[in-house]
Amino acid sequence: MEEFTLVMSTTNETDVADPNAGETSKVELYIVMVILCIFTIVGTAGNGLVIYVYSRKKDKLTSTLFILVLAVTDFMTCLIIVPYTIVMEYMGFIIGDHDLACKVYQFLITCNVPFSAFIMAAIAVDRYLCICHPFLHAMNPFRAKLIVFALLILAFSLGTFTSLAFGVYNHKTFNETYTTVNVTSLGNVTRETTIEVTRVVLNGACAGNTLILSNAILLVYQKVYTSLYAISFVIVVVLYTLIVYSVLIRMRMRQRQKRSVLLKCEMSTNSSPSCLPSETVALNGSNLGKNGHSIKDPKGFKRKASKKDKNVMANLRMAMMLFVVTLVFIVAFLPAFLMALELIPYSLVVFYMYFAYNVANPIIYSFMNRNFRDDLKKIFNCL
Repeated sequence: MEEFTLVMSTTNETDVADPNAGETSKVELYIVMVILCIFTIVGTAGNGLVIYVYSRKKDKLTSTLFILVLAVTDFMTCLIIVPYTIVMEYMGFIIGDHDLACKVYQFLITCNVPFSAFIMAAIAVDRYLCICHPFLHAMNPFRAKLIVFALLILAFSLGTFTSLAFGVYNHKTFNETYTTVNVTSLGNVTRETTIEVTRVVLNGACAGNTLILSNAILLVYQKVYTSLYAISFVIVVVLYTLIVYSVLIRMRMRQRQKRSVLLKCEMSTNSSPSCLPSETVALNGSNLGKNGHSIKDPKGFKRKASKKDKNVMANLRMAMMLFVVTLVFIVAFLPAFLMALELIPYSLVVFYMYFAYNVANPIIYSFMNRNFRDDLKKIFNCL
């Protein structure tokens, strides 16, 4: 008799880890959303003012360019990325089949932070060359623009790589049981076979996956990503340390020169104001003569610092302000970075405090840059 086979299959889903396991409390979520809303409003307004002020400056200084780049980055972060984050957190990162929205968010969030870190390192290099090697003229606006463009390409590459590792689809493993029925003249013979099958399914949550990039590639990428942050941090620490060391050495040399000239003047029997260095002129417009007695400046005006001294002091003030900007970035970003590496316990509120850096820069400029304060006064007086 003719023999034929019937094949039937049943599917049982295996236990798969929930990508949103360990959900935060609603109270903590609402606190974060309120904080991020404040960051959006304050950061957008503050960085908008910085962009307006520095884009109108006629000087072609590299520091102006870097500050403007930081302001644009912070402005876009507060205007787009922070509200995007609010929506994603409100939805619990469950966005249905909107895979592109997930990838775009991961792209933006990844581009933003590394680019800021790279710019901090570039600023440290710029300040080091400007203060410690002012005559090299190694950094100019054109080269600074090339550096910014190269760093932007690098940040975009990191963002693209990260976006490929996220999506709303994921691999899922199923146990599929195949039942084979052999029909013969002697009766039916049934045999069952169970195999594991991995399929791509809609997960609905914006989470990491290995659909495009394998675990091995992602592991290498994570090491490269972390190394870039470490390199930026080392560059910042080393160069600002060298700047401080160079400034201290110059101050000591200047003090020695002052003492040497003063000693020569005191030993001279016909000491006159002309033998004294310009740095020894008192604030009231008089010079210190022999035995410490005051001698009137023959021209009767207060001493003005030389152009070189003014440039040095301006560079030092700018370096100090940008160092504070860098320090705030490190303090704000470090907890989130350690949480991402699972080195410290996760806290939603603390994690998103790294956005505070994007809001803080205009405040830092207001307190530490008199020219910026004056420009703001002019703007508000015109209103």
